[in-house]
Amino acid sequence: MGHCGHDLFQFLSLEGWLNTWLIRLGLYDNPYFFLGEPKLIWPILTLANLWKELGWSSIVFLAAIASVDPSLYDAAYVDGASRWQRIRYVTIPGMMPTISIILILSAGSLLNTGFEQYYLMGSPATWEYSDVIDTYVVRYGLSMGQFSFATAVGLFKTAVSLTILWIVNTVLRRTNGYSLW
Repeated sequence: MGHCGHDLFQFLSLEGWLNTWLIRLGLYDNPYFFLGEPKLIWPILTLANLWKELGWSSIVFLAAIASVDPSLYDAAYVDGASRWQRIRYVTIPGMMPTISIILILSAGSLLNTGFEQYYLMGSPATWEYSDVIDTYVVRYGLSMGQFSFATAVGLFKTAVSLTILWIVNTVLRRTNGYSLW
């Protein structure tokens, strides 16, 4: 999690940027402890993950758009296609190989939720809402010395991830012809 988690913690802390501005705008009289509210942990960490992945995803998809042959756009324009039609019939089909591979790779890591964020940002107050498979394994498997339990859960998670990966790869290969194997 590193730098991103530290910044998130500072942003949402009692003396953080968000509380400072909420008080300045008169929306709150006292600082609000966002990280201590169990029901907010999922939205907070979901937004943090989205923010963390936004830069890399932008680079990948901009590269995919740049790889579309410009003459296809010109031909669509000459044929009278609107901007939205060019996006639908030229850009998106040109990006499909990249979209498919990213989808397959993402599906394989669907159960990997960013263990570090949930482990470091969680607390006994938020465990009821923030517990994920990996934090559960660490707390109940490793901390209590139940190594066989931790291993079994890890193997089961791997088997489910491989199954999801195989299903998504098969569906994409049959629907649009793009797959990893």
